Amino acid sequence: MKLYQDLTKITQECYDSCTQYLLRKGILSRPPYIPMPTTVEFVSDRKYLSGLNVFADKRVLNTMELAQIYHGVETNIVGMKLMKAFSQTATDTEVKKHFLKGKELSKKIITRLEEIIIQDDISPSVASTGSITTSETPAFSDRLMLTCDILLSNFSIGSQAFGAAFSFRRDIVAKMMLIGEDAFQYASEATEIMIKKGWLEVPPSID
Repeated sequence: MKLYQDLTKITQECYDSCTQYLLRKGILSRPPYIPMPTTVEFVSDRKYLSGLNVFADKRVLNTMELAQIYHGVETNIVGMKLMKAFSQTATDTEVKKHFLKGKELSKKIITRLEEIIIQDDISPSVASTGSITTSETPAFSDRLMLTCDILLSNFSIGSQAFGAAFSFRRDIVAKMMLIGEDAFQYASEATEIMIKKGWLEVPPSID
């Protein structure tokens, strides 16, 4: 327990130090925000949940929905650049193609989520996540990069489920579920490649 407590503490301290550094350098853009509310309101109409009717006006996003969508844009921008970097250094042709497919999937997800934000006249500005060099020298093995790819795809699935759980507009929930399905299919393809290459280790059995 002490080990896990220390690891959590180290991670939080590292996160704080990095955030403060980026703020000092002026390269950490602020996410969309609203003034602090002074009153409490309660939902009085089922229309608050609507959003699937293309002929009806959609209500503006609430803060929870905006936070989840912005987080999705931010993480997929990182994912897009990471997949591009992985594709540059992968040595196996099939693995390289899979990473390129992941880059395109991230771009597709970013577009879907930004469309929701822009409808409310909110700029989906995200801090710079750096640029990709032209290096093609592998820093990691194809197996390790593909393992990270599967792990991050599964994080995306969980993130979409979390976002859907905290969204009240049904059109947002539907989009989150579609994105989660795309991420699941992509992760499944990566797992198939791992099996085909003989890279997927069997976890210990319970019997």
